[in-house]
Amino acid sequence: MKYYIALCALIITNESYAFDCKNTKPFSSAGNYKVKVSVSRFEWIKGKNIEFEVCTSIKSLNWFNVQGREDEAFYCLKPNASEVSTCKVKLNGDEAEIQVVPALWIRNWKLQIAQEHRFHAFVVKNKKPGYFYDIFSRSLSFDLKPKTLTLEGAMKTGPDNPEDGYWIRVDFL
Repeated sequence: MKYYIALCALIITNESYAFDCKNTKPFSSAGNYKVKVSVSRFEWIKGKNIEFEVCTSIKSLNWFNVQGREDEAFYCLKPNASEVSTCKVKLNGDEAEIQVVPALWIRNWKLQIAQEHRFHAFVVKNKKPGYFYDIFSRSLSFDLKPKTLTLEGAMKTGPDNPEDGYWIRVDFL
């Protein structure tokens, strides 16, 4: 969690030059969604991709209607700490964490109103503060009814790559 807080502070500091959040009106939650976050380690064994579950958590997620305030939401709307799922992992022998940050917004998208489900999964190495990897996944739908949806993302390049790989799955329930 300490890495997530430091990461948010870094993002807020860096983004403050692009957008000033000081005068931004607070966002009000339009409701809650339940999300299930799963992280699996995967490796290639004899030419097959094999998954090993690392951690799973179920969280309550606030969702927001940010129509007309998309820039403010992008720069200023930060998740509650209770909405972030953190998994301790090893990445090529180093202690690391994968911090999964899901979000659900109703927003304007190319002159239409869309429902956006998404997540960022930040991979950080505990003893290498400069190491940072961002896995991003999203889905846009113009049907605004609540729905069950699964988003997935991964970090891995192929069977000849000796790097550790992880699979991130976020189920919006």
